[in-house]
Amino acid sequence: MVTTVSEECARQILALQEKEKEEINMLKQEKQRLLKFIDNMKEEKNSLQTQVNYTTLSQVFPNALRTSGLSPPSRSPFSASRCSGAGPGHVAQQ
Repeated sequence: MVTTVSEECARQILALQEKEKEEINMLKQEKQRLLKFIDNMKEEKNSLQTQVNYTTLSQVFPNALRTSGLSPPSRSPFSASRCSGAGPGHVAQQ
């Protein structure tokens, strides 16, 4: 009887450890996805800041930008990604 209880406890412990291992792996994947999302948001912020800076300069010094040959920055490649469902609340499909 003692061995049976001990064996059952050992099985339950192993099952819990396996479940925890799976949860840890899922959390690591979610962390990586969120870090990538943060990097994309930083890039989008920088791109938008460049556009704001150019617009501000073009309003303050309209002739200087035309004669300098500077062209307006391209639109942010990240603006469409905000609607892609890749935000912080998005759960990755497995």
